[in-house]
Amino acid sequence: MRWTRHRSNKPLLIVGAVALGLVAAACKSSGTGAAASGTGTGTIGISVIVPTGTSVSNFPQVVAGAKAAIRAINAAGGVGGKQLVLDYCNEGNDVNKASQCTRNAAAGGDIATVGLYSNFASQAVLPNLGTLPDLAPEAISPAEVSCANCYPTDATPVATLGAEGPLGAMNGITTAAMVSYDIPASQTAVAQLTPGFTASHIAIKDNITVPLTTSDWAPVAQRFKDSGAQAFIPVLPEEQTVAFLQAAKQAGITPKILATDGQIQLGDLPTLGSFADGSLVVAAYPPASAAATMPGVKQWLAELQAEQNSGDADAAASKADGNSMRAWLAVHIIAEVSKGITGTVDRTSFVAALKAAHKIDLLGILPAWTPSAPGLVSSLSHLNNAYVYFTKVESGSYQLVNPEPWNAFKGGFTPVS
Repeated sequence: MRWTRHRSNKPLLIVGAVALGLVAAACKSSGTGAAASGTGTGTIGISVIVPTGTSVSNFPQVVAGAKAAIRAINAAGGVGGKQLVLDYCNEGNDVNKASQCTRNAAAGGDIATVGLYSNFASQAVLPNLGTLPDLAPEAISPAEVSCANCYPTDATPVATLGAEGPLGAMNGITTAAMVSYDIPASQTAVAQLTPGFTASHIAIKDNITVPLTTSDWAPVAQRFKDSGAQAFIPVLPEEQTVAFLQAAKQAGITPKILATDGQIQLGDLPTLGSFADGSLVVAAYPPASAAATMPGVKQWLAELQAEQNSGDADAAASKADGNSMRAWLAVHIIAEVSKGITGTVDRTSFVAALKAAHKIDLLGILPAWTPSAPGLVSSLSHLNNAYVYFTKVESGSYQLVNPEPWNAFKGGFTPVS
């Protein structure tokens, strides 16, 4: 379904999220926290710091996305004759590992870190970045889009949640209930989310808080039913969101679902089946189904396929994940900016070139990006390309509600070109 273009001058509230052969030899995935190899003779080092293989949050798709881009760029001759190399450090959802990974990357020769995600970003990552640019982070806090070396290329989770209200209102939702953890971080997000729904004339009938240890979701589903709300708004991680929906399904409750792509992912749809059809999902990047009309998405899928063909199993699942696209696009940004550098490509010259760049082409996936442009919200000083896509689940896949991205700060759809 396509919505007519709508312009609004009402700013949206910004919310914090609660709690992606030749080249194969060049890409390391030690995950040990060892010192980064960095940029050397004939190579340009790029860092990735995300958790993988843990019982909490895992982002192997970020590593696969970065590898896919590196493989394609190197196959085309690299950057100025130099090959790109990937230094991956597994921060393991551990504050000490996150700190060590960041210190190692900052002390090494890598010119940037891409797609960074850490639950401990504020206390362990940002204080240790040094001169290392944090390009295209999966930011879940305002600090991650405001630090001196932070360069968000998209809305990040900090802004995507704020667009749920407009998407719901466009689809006839007038009442909703949230389900959240009874911890301060979750309730802060709820408090920030609520005015945005009010501005969209969506009444929040209940905020159902649950302990972190919740395993029986049937009573939660029943309370949701008792609220009389049309739509379910998760303020929960992915696994818990799906657990609630499975309980609702078993109880015969069929709410409309209004979420972000981090809370319901494509891999969850087979489990939910037709129950998920019609779910409304805000995403920082367009879904894979947009490849037919977006050449940049088609290129992403093709390069992931080449990475998968090399034996990287994580690349298969990455084709359904916006975090993969974020890291993949960041590597292409690095290559594009670096090609304009006269002389040695190192961290110093790259940062200077990045700050001087104007309207970097994001392959038609998002509007062109100027890294040094000020953010529209003073507390989110570097968040200057805050666009999201509105999607809907149809027959087991995400489809664009509108082919143009929505400005999460200003409102209204915006042409990419």
